[in-house]
Amino acid sequence: HAWRPVLLNQVLPLLLADERLVLHASAVATPSGALVFVAPPGRGKSTLATALARRGLPLITDDFLVIEARGGESWAIPSGVAPRLWPDSVAAVFPEQRSAFPRVGCRASKRRIDAGVSVATAAMPIRHVFVVAEPECRHALRPVSPVDAVVALTGCTFISRLDEQARVRAVFNAVTTLAARVPIQQLVPVRDFAALDRLC
Repeated sequence: HAWRPVLLNQVLPLLLADERLVLHASAVATPSGALVFVAPPGRGKSTLATALARRGLPLITDDFLVIEARGGESWAIPSGVAPRLWPDSVAAVFPEQRSAFPRVGCRASKRRIDAGVSVATAAMPIRHVFVVAEPECRHALRPVSPVDAVVALTGCTFISRLDEQARVRAVFNAVTTLAARVPIQQLVPVRDFAALDRLC
């Protein structure tokens, strides 16, 4: 089973990125559309998305987000991949059942959250993107300029064929289109699980 996380979280996104925009992101569903959390590994986007799913906002995806253009909007496509959290995140989000989840692979410390969260099954338009920043001493939402938005999104994009200019151009155009269609803000979290409720 050690190969399963590699296939699901590294190989699959690259295969899907052959023809679609795929971001390193987690997302949840709201009544008006998807909220997306984009960031490199280790910023807490999985913890935040899972905590929001525990509060009734169904999880669309964890770790990678497939985006499709439909009718002038950017749509979030559910991945069906269960979130994977470090033990301290599991304890913060699931204090009553911290040891109930299986390990991700035989040597990994992360746990696969295979129960206890609501999951979205239908695609939906993206309504807001949050670029998750390095933690600071207090939560903050900050505006992001269009240029900075494109740079942040491009830095979190899966690109399968860097040697093909047409594919790189298509990915850049898709990122630019997303940044023009959807409000994008920087979300500054606090690295303190006691503050997770306030962040949600």
